[in-house]
Formats: sequence, structure tokens, C-alpha cells
Amino acid sequence: MVLYGVFFELLFMVFSLCYYLWCFLYVIIYGVFFVLLFLVFSLCYYFWRFLCVIISGVFFELLFLVFSLCYYLWCFLCVIISGVFFVLLFLVFSLIYYFWCF
Repeated sequence: MVLYGVFFELLFMVFSLCYYLWCFLYVIIYGVFFVLLFLVFSLCYYFWRFLCVIISGVFFELLFLVFSLCYYLWCFLCVIISGVFFVLLFLVFSLIYYFWCF
């Protein structure tokens, strides 16, 4: 009985470490993705500014505003989706842990 308890405790520790490693990798991957996405939008921003100065059109300013709003909306949705995913993943691991302990 004690061996089963030790085994399940070690199994839970392995699942916990995998979970935290996954969270760490997920944050790094999303961080790199958002930095690259921000660089692309920054380059688009300066390109659009350059075109606006040359052409003096309002159309490119509005297009830049649309791209900016889409970027911030995308960031917001990714944060919400990843947060819900991690909460559900944590609940699954918790249920597995309590099921094994019970």
C-alpha cells in the first residue's frame, strides 16, 4: 500500500513537471511569436507612414488603424484561449491526481 502511494506521488510529480515545462515552452513560443508579429506590424507601420507622407492619403492611416486593432484583438484572444487551456489542463491533472490518491 505504501509503495502504491509512493508510485502515485512520483507519477503526480512527473505530470506536474511536464505541465510546468509545457507552460514554460508555451510561454516562450508565444513570446517569440508575438515579438515577431510585433516586428512585422512595426515594419508595416513605418511603411504605411512612409506611404502616407508620400501620398498624403487618409486611406493608409485607416488601414494602419485596422491592422493595429486586429493585432491587439488577436493578442487578447490568444491570452484568453491559452488561459482557458491551461486552466482546463490543470483541472485534468488535478482530477487525475485525486483519482489516483482516492
